[in-house]
Amino acid sequence: MRTDSRLAPTGKKCVTTGTTVFRFRDGKIQEARRHYDTSRLTQQLGAPG
Repeated sequence: MRTDSRLAPTGKKCVTTGTTVFRFRDGKIQEARRHYDTSRLTQQLGAPG
């Protein structure tokens, strides 16, 4: 999440879904990509879309 956000803290709990995709090489994680439903999160926080 951005640290330069202009949205004031709300204290609200939010629920979102996401997926993490791992790339392996020689049995070790080389990369992890995370994708979240930022649209739903933004709506829950009341931020402008």
